[in-house]
Amino acid sequence: MFCGRFSPQAGAIRGCTGAERPRMGPILPGKPDPRMKSAKNASKSGSRFRHSCHLPSRTMRSTSSLSSKATRCNGHPRHLRFRRRFAWVVAIPSAFAASFASSTIARASGAGDGDLVSSLGYSLKMSQEEIDQAVSKLTSLQRDVTTKGGTERAFTGQTVNGYGYNNAEDGVYVSAVGGLPLFDSKTKFDSGTGWPSFFAPVASDHVIEKKDMSIFFMPRVEILDAKSGSHLGHVFNDGPQPTGKRYCMNAAALKFVPRKEFEASKEKGSP
Repeated sequence: MFCGRFSPQAGAIRGCTGAERPRMGPILPGKPDPRMKSAKNASKSGSRFRHSCHLPSRTMRSTSSLSSKATRCNGHPRHLRFRRRFAWVVAIPSAFAASFASSTIARASGAGDGDLVSSLGYSLKMSQEEIDQAVSKLTSLQRDVTTKGGTERAFTGQTVNGYGYNNAEDGVYVSAVGGLPLFDSKTKFDSGTGWPSFFAPVASDHVIEKKDMSIFFMPRVEILDAKSGSHLGHVFNDGPQPTGKRYCMNAAALKFVPRKEFEASKEKGSP
């Protein structure tokens, strides 16, 4: 909305609507302008008019000497302040999305150098060279899921050794990168989502939970392999009892080991 200047001769403000016209009577011949008097009193008391367009012509300073807060009437300063004040609503989530979406396969902070053995006796130590060697054997989709936090298409996933997302055989799911046992088939259930779902890991210290803000309006909890730090999926609070959790995993980040084969490898001391 544009506001003009006050003209004492015309007794009106050019360019202003009735809502912005000062509520005073008409200027009578031979009488002093009440608006001029109000302006002088205001200047003496130290107060200022909010905008220069509300000042009488004789008391207005040049626009070059006025700040943008006092001269820009058609671009209201409050709008500018609002845009500056709430710019973070777009800027911060974008920054979070950029930092969390590009998750790299590195040593996860949850498994420090002091915690090298899990509660079940499995080693949680893996060098970067070993990680790179394991990743080099994966397909492009499997690398995208495990190293970049990608997600396979629903109802299409397969483990690195060819078992489907809806596999119902008895066995253990291990990490495709680190080989660490992660989920038992006894905790697997059909969630109807198209991804392998479990209500509990084999051990709480075999997985790492990490806050994921890659979708800024939907905070999630990311699940990482505690040994290699590779991305596995996410966990949600809509699973069955006894935990109420739903570990929604990517089949491309897992390797299925049948029960007999898994038990045999444990006896040999190479889990």
